[in-house]
Amino acid sequence: MKRRGFTLIELLVVIAIIAILAAILFPVFAQAKVAAKKAADVSNQKQITLGHLMYASDYDDYFCRNWYVNTDAGGNWKEDINWGKAILPYVKSGKASLYDVIGGIFQTPGTPYDRGYAVHDQIMPSCVANWGNRTCTGNGTVANSAGNASVSQTAIGNLTAKLIVTTTGVNPTWGEHGAPGSNMDSSWWWWGAQTAKYDPGTKTCPTSGWPPVVYGANAGFRCYNADTTDWPYWSMPRFRFAEGANVGYADGHAHFQRAENFNWCTMMYVDGLYPNDTWTFDPGNFCAPFAGLK
Repeated sequence: MKRRGFTLIELLVVIAIIAILAAILFPVFAQAKVAAKKAADVSNQKQITLGHLMYASDYDDYFCRNWYVNTDAGGNWKEDINWGKAILPYVKSGKASLYDVIGGIFQTPGTPYDRGYAVHDQIMPSCVANWGNRTCTGNGTVANSAGNASVSQTAIGNLTAKLIVTTTGVNPTWGEHGAPGSNMDSSWWWWGAQTAKYDPGTKTCPTSGWPPVVYGANAGFRCYNADTTDWPYWSMPRFRFAEGANVGYADGHAHFQRAENFNWCTMMYVDGLYPNDTWTFDPGNFCAPFAGLK
């Protein structure tokens, strides 16, 4: 008995069906991959956020600094200490290097580089001063330094809305490490919004003006959503997951925020940290709708 083979038409039909299934399933697989990375990223930020809170609980509720220098008794530089090194004993993940902590939960799965998170640079300011003998202690006080003190958790009003850590861009010229892994530039978030207005339709920034657009679909900070060598791109929120990013908050929780839901008035502003910006909440100004939420 002779076996009948496939005809050319039948083979073409089978190939067409496989092609259709592939066209349907491949985007689903890609979306599943992005969803998995987003879930891993929010888990990282949750652990980092809790590490900050545990640190604060040991230092009179003060958060650590985003960066400061460790010196010897004579004021000579020894190594950099950033927020990652400060919370490393609490999270026990990642590896300390001369300048930072790399890998582990300090590496966002949204980038191939071994770090990628940054903290609110006003709540956790750097200890920047002259290169003389100075001490930046864990509880935020500063000796022989012009740097501002870090902020106590009890000094923050709306803990559930205040950003303390999120994903930032990377600087590709910085070798394998890429991202700065230190501070997110909160002041440029709204100063930069004077010089750029985002158009969601074209995904470009064709206009500028006053007042700054610091939240919503046209927020100017969205213009800096890129990995590049140009500042402040690598010190601004980076929306790697479906036009959004995960955020860790001052009360210890973390969740995903779409880019248009990032809001300088509620997420970044802290009373007393921006003494010249209180007017932004006055009637008629751009943060006025959120005066009761700052």
